[in-house]
Amino acid sequence: MMRRAQVLTGVILLTLLLSGCRDRHNLEDLTVVLILGIDVDRNNNLVFYESSPVFNKEAKDKEEEFGVKASTFHEAREVFDAMVTALSVDGKVQLILLSQRLLQRGDWFPLFDTFYRDAKNSLSPKIVAVDGSVSDIIHFSPKDKPLLPVYITRLIEENHRRNITVSTNLLDLHRQMTDRGMTPFISEIKKDKELQLIGTTLLQKDGKYADSLNLQQTTLLRILQEHKHGEQSLTLSVPVGEKTDFYDQNKLSFIIQHLSTKTKTTYEQGRFRFRTHVNMTISLTERLFPYNMRTEGHQLEQMIQDQMQIQLQTLIKNMQKHKADPVGYGVWARAYQYKAWSEVKNHWHEAWSKADVKVTVGVKIKGSGPIN
Repeated sequence: MMRRAQVLTGVILLTLLLSGCRDRHNLEDLTVVLILGIDVDRNNNLVFYESSPVFNKEAKDKEEEFGVKASTFHEAREVFDAMVTALSVDGKVQLILLSQRLLQRGDWFPLFDTFYRDAKNSLSPKIVAVDGSVSDIIHFSPKDKPLLPVYITRLIEENHRRNITVSTNLLDLHRQMTDRGMTPFISEIKKDKELQLIGTTLLQKDGKYADSLNLQQTTLLRILQEHKHGEQSLTLSVPVGEKTDFYDQNKLSFIIQHLSTKTKTTYEQGRFRFRTHVNMTISLTERLFPYNMRTEGHQLEQMIQDQMQIQLQTLIKNMQKHKADPVGYGVWARAYQYKAWSEVKNHWHEAWSKADVKVTVGVKIKGSGPIN
């Protein structure tokens, strides 16, 4: 009898511990925020935006958007909660949009404190720069596309896989902002008639806008970062063909099949010196000029090496000009020249802008297609 009583007591206790349906909510009674945004108006006021899907069958508009003036995300959230009729759900945000006007001011990163402090928030939302107004993106409702957060997320993920943009989430942003050996980088979008991905935004250490990279320049950045995942494709001009009124005959395109990037770091005469060697094997996917690959293949490899070296060197000089180090050369300096690094770690951006950086490239063509 005592045994049966103990078993019964155990069953009752387990039943009490099981999650029930007392706090169940219907989906149509919830406001699930999927996009947040920050902009700056003409009077230098912060404007916060949110967008969430509408699950009510009677609603004609399947997304609702709000914009409010506030000083912090938490303050804006309280105003948003007062404007919606459904129960707000945190932790489901997919995207956070930052206008270029905000980025040009810098010192916006402390606004994200609530995301890192409140455990209910996810650190997976992607951080996206907007060339233009955040309002134009938030209120964009293409009829032939999925819901906006799904559309933008897929746009970034697919093009990140192709290495023509980056994918930076809240956790990545925290690492990039707090690591003294590098500067942040985020994907960039723009809306004209349609929404389009235009490349990557580079930021300085305080989060201030530094420069924008187009799609090709982003691929070059990913090569310097030795990012080996996904497809890497480039189009170059080589001094072989002629330029006509109709098209440029000296163009060729290729896919990188294997990539290796190595950097040697020294410190001499008060300057950091970096020697980066990029070695790659490629397969040609397009060649708009006649060329004998059997007898002159090595010459073509040399021309590709020269053009790649010029473009990579130009990209680095431009990053130094804007005091942006998205590659993380400061990480190499810290690892291999720590004594010199420790003297400049609090102002690495200045030391980086004066560093001596040289890039060399090695190219091996492994395939040129089934025709000569």
